Amino acid sequence: VHLLDQFVQLVPRDFIEPIYEPSFASAKEITWPDDSDVIGVEVDGHARAYPVSLLNSREMVVDRVGGVPILVTWCPVCATAMVDGIEALRAYEANIQAVEATRSMIDAGLRVLA
Repeated sequence: VHLLDQFVQLVPRDFIEPIYEPSFASAKEITWPDDSDVIGVEVDGHARAYPVSLLNSREMVVDRVGGVPILVTWCPVCATAMVDGIEALRAYEANIQAVEATRSMIDAGLRVLA
């Protein structure tokens, strides 16, 4: 049995699409409960709140806050958020390609050893 044959991919690659054009409402217009979890971002006096309830299913938001491009990520498995510059999205995409290439090389090596 090959090690990689034991892994099951539940959804296809890139199945969860980031939110590229988020829409916002003022705090007075929001009807969420007061104890709702959000990821808050403030840049030069411009603020955004990204609801964790939405990010549980979408996981990433590409946005601009105060004119600065950002990437907001949320991992529902470990309940961890990160906010970084847009370069992080480019690095993320490059990393996915590297992981796929590494997986192919490992799989080829395991088949040779079998």
